[in-house]
Amino acid sequence: MVEATERIPILVVGDARVRTHVRRILEPRTRGLAIIEAADADEAIARIDASPVRIAIVDLPTVLTRHLEVLRRVHDARPDLPILALGALPEAPYGGPARRAGAIGYVWELDLPDALVHMVEMVIEAFLLDR
Repeated sequence: MVEATERIPILVVGDARVRTHVRRILEPRTRGLAIIEAADADEAIARIDASPVRIAIVDLPTVLTRHLEVLRRVHDARPDLPILALGALPEAPYGGPARRAGAIGYVWELDLPDALVHMVEMVIEAFLLDR
C-alpha cells in the first residue's frame, strides 16, 4: 500500500466511466494520492499546467489512434512525467505503441485492480520517493 507524507497528485485522463473506475480502485488501496481528472488532452494539459501532477494514467480504449495522440500531447507537455497507459486489450497490440508515445508502462483493464495499484506503487517508488 502506498503511504506518503505528502499527497501525490495523479492525473487520470479518460471518459467519465474510466475516471470513476480508476478513482474507485486507487482511493481505498492507496494513501497519499490526490486524484485529478481530465476528459481529453486539452483538459489534461491545463491540469498539468495548474498543479504539480506527479503521475498520469491515460486511458487507451479500442479507438487507439485518437488516444495515442492524447498520450503524446501529455508526454510532450511534461516529458519528465511518468505516464501509465490503461487499455481495453492485452498489452501485445497496445503496449508498444503506448511506450513509443511516451508511456512507461501499460495496464490491461482485465488485470485491474491489482495491476494498476502495483504499477502506481512502482512508479512512486522508482520516480518519486526522496525527490
